[in-house]
Amino acid sequence: TPGTPGTPALETDHQTVYVGTGSPCGSETLGGLEFELPAGLWQRADDYMSVHHHHSCKARLMVTRRKSGVIERAQLFQGEVDDGDSACMIFEYYDVPRKRDSAALNWSLSKLIDLDMYADPMVNIHWSVPSRDARAGPSTVEARFMLMTPNDSDQMSLEDTSLVLEHYV
Repeated sequence: TPGTPGTPALETDHQTVYVGTGSPCGSETLGGLEFELPAGLWQRADDYMSVHHHHSCKARLMVTRRKSGVIERAQLFQGEVDDGDSACMIFEYYDVPRKRDSAALNWSLSKLIDLDMYADPMVNIHWSVPSRDARAGPSTVEARFMLMTPNDSDQMSLEDTSLVLEHYV
C-alpha cells in the first residue's frame, strides 16, 4: 500500500501480493520488521515453486516517509529465494541502496573499502511457517537489518536501523 512504511511485495511469475505494513520484531533493541501473510499464500507459492524453479518467487521491501509534505519512497530490497526448506524460504542478501549524491558517505566508503574495514547495511529476509503441517495457514516474513563487514554480519540495533533509514537511503 503506497504511503506505508515497510511495504513488501511477494511475487511469482503470475502474481504480486502486497502484504502491508510491518510491525517491529525481535527485541526492543534490534532493528527488524515482521509481516503477517494471509493463510494459504505459503502453500500457493510452495506449490508453484515445486513445479517451476525456486527463483520464481521474489520479495521486495519498500519504505515511505513524509518529509516537508512530500512523500518519499525507497526500495530497500528486491531479491529471489536463495535457500530454504519445507518451513522457511531465505532470500538473497543485498546491500541497502544508498544515496548516490551523499559526498560524505561516498568519501567514507571509498576510504574504508581500501582498508577492508567497511560495514554495509543489508536486509536479511526470511519467510516462514510455524511447521510443515501449517503450510496452509498464515505465515510470517521477517526483514532484519544487518551490518555486514568483510568477515562477519550482525543484526543492527534499532537506533542504527533508524539512522540508516533516515540518512543512508
